[in-house]
Amino acid sequence: MRIRVVGITRRSNTQFYWFRMAIPERYRALHGKREETLSLETTDLNEARRKHAIELARMRGLFAQYDSILTANLADEAEAICARGFTVLVRSNLAANDDGVTDKAKALDNVVFGLLKFLAYRVRSSWSAEHAVLAERDLLGEVHDDTLELADHPTRFPVEPKSVVDNRHAFTTQMRLIENHVDFQGLAYREIARSLLRVEDWQACEMEVLLIAHAADVAVLPKSPRAAALAKVVLSRLADHEFQHWPSESASVLSGLPSLEKIDPAPLQTAETAGGKHSLDEAYETWERDFRAKLGLVADEPNKTIDEWNLALRRFKGLIGDLAIEDIRKKHLKAFIRDLPGIPSRAANAIKALPVRDQIERAKKDGLSTLGAKSVQKHLTAISSLLSVGEDEEWITKNPADGIVVPGAGYVGDERFHFTAQELQTLYSSPLMTDPDACSDEMFWLIFAAPLGGARPSEIARLAPNDVMFDGPTPVFRMRRRREGPSNQKRGLKTITSIRDVPIHWILVEGGLMAFAELQLRLGRKWLLEGLTADKYNDRYKTISKAINSRLDAMGLNDLDKAFYSLRHSTKRETRTARIEEHNADQLLGHASGRNVGRKYGQGTSLDILKEDIDKLEYEGVEWDDVVNCAKRRVRRAYEAVKLDIPE
Repeated sequence: MRIRVVGITRRSNTQFYWFRMAIPERYRALHGKREETLSLETTDLNEARRKHAIELARMRGLFAQYDSILTANLADEAEAICARGFTVLVRSNLAANDDGVTDKAKALDNVVFGLLKFLAYRVRSSWSAEHAVLAERDLLGEVHDDTLELADHPTRFPVEPKSVVDNRHAFTTQMRLIENHVDFQGLAYREIARSLLRVEDWQACEMEVLLIAHAADVAVLPKSPRAAALAKVVLSRLADHEFQHWPSESASVLSGLPSLEKIDPAPLQTAETAGGKHSLDEAYETWERDFRAKLGLVADEPNKTIDEWNLALRRFKGLIGDLAIEDIRKKHLKAFIRDLPGIPSRAANAIKALPVRDQIERAKKDGLSTLGAKSVQKHLTAISSLLSVGEDEEWITKNPADGIVVPGAGYVGDERFHFTAQELQTLYSSPLMTDPDACSDEMFWLIFAAPLGGARPSEIARLAPNDVMFDGPTPVFRMRRRREGPSNQKRGLKTITSIRDVPIHWILVEGGLMAFAELQLRLGRKWLLEGLTADKYNDRYKTISKAINSRLDAMGLNDLDKAFYSLRHSTKRETRTARIEEHNADQLLGHASGRNVGRKYGQGTSLDILKEDIDKLEYEGVEWDDVVNCAKRRVRRAYEAVKLDIPE
């Protein structure tokens, strides 16, 4: 129970200390007011603390009484809603099956079977990607040869699977055999409802609860006390249902069905830890120490991943509680990823300072944007890595995060998309790219090189002047790890495939990029784009990226599925238009290749072939002459500013 207590306070018109507490909204009708305040009748702080503790205990006891009253009321209400909802659904099913055969009992069977089938589908989909595929196939009615063969022989129930990877696979095998036999349909699905009822996993049947409530014409907020009460009643109804078509021996079929309670095994204590448990904070300290050692980070050196893992840990404790690692179950992790999408993704510091549950409430109230599936996946990955520490240290025997899937975290079709030909024309004919006074040199060269260089914009931002060079007659970007941060460690490239030499497009050379790099080198600059500002993680690209996206928005290139980074998607698309071989395009762009082409200098496709390939990128409709002239004027101005002659 979360109780917001302001604490011991003083009023301006008295010297006495006061007790003050906000009454949670669910208790206000019973309590009769929104806030409880009373004088502690003392000016001594220690005495005030003692009396404050007594009053706090009194209020907690009062709230417990309120909970008993509310629970009883909710249970009665939930029973009525469930009965009304099922009645409406049965009538609807009767109307849809006006065949002279379907009666109310058969219609009720149909309704319950439909609810159980979709409930089983969603539960199985949450187990792992493999189970999700099987569940979808079963839901859509795809015919499996092995299923038909076994289903045609009912005397083979129950069948012991020849190869059992874990209990989930054993249960799935038996469930599919049972559910594909017409006499036993619904029997295995009902076991899933019974397991959810045993562990009181109310959120797992959220869709069924909302359907029943909608049929009963009642508004129920997800994750509310009313929803939990209704979930218990609905699951009880599904778990107790007996189908008319079941033969008398149906109970014997379940004897071969693996127990669902073993599908989600509890992490077991080892002999070494039986006397005490371990916290996630303890695991985090171990993980951070090893992570810093792996990267060579000095103590307290800022690191984005460390900060993200710390945030995920704080949010887990705020949403689920400060559980010992030995006590964390899959249901806790599933509840975590169900609640995370309600947290605001970009909020003012005042909102970020609130407890995480209060942040969710503010996001709902103010209509704030909230965390997406990929952010939720990153949070789950962070907690999973901490649980892996517990597994490595033998505090637990199995990581409970294994097999949990975040829906929508993979490719779902709404990721960044490439710019169209018309959009590219708009960008490269705009003053931003044709007027030397429209933006900084850093912004200009990043946008200029983005579709032509094969390099990620973040990679260009990290280039040193001597990374723009000639390898024989071929001008190249030399992508290497840079020494950054207090630890002076080599960091900065995305993957090992990012270490490569990328030939420079002839249009960039024509614009004077080589002369610009030479000037930066002669002036002793550390970076090719010296004016970029690094954040606390030494990321030199993040700030300029936001500035570029603002400029793109201003010129109308503001589709939700597009941003400056979309130019890289345009490059990939153009390599296909230009008929560049896939493994050559991978080497240019720093992508992993199915052919395992080496990326380091001297390996993979030769530079002269890559130079021919990259020079093929032209982007139909884009007029580069004005952009090249603008680049030359910028280079000339830079040399004139330091009174040096441009090299021939």
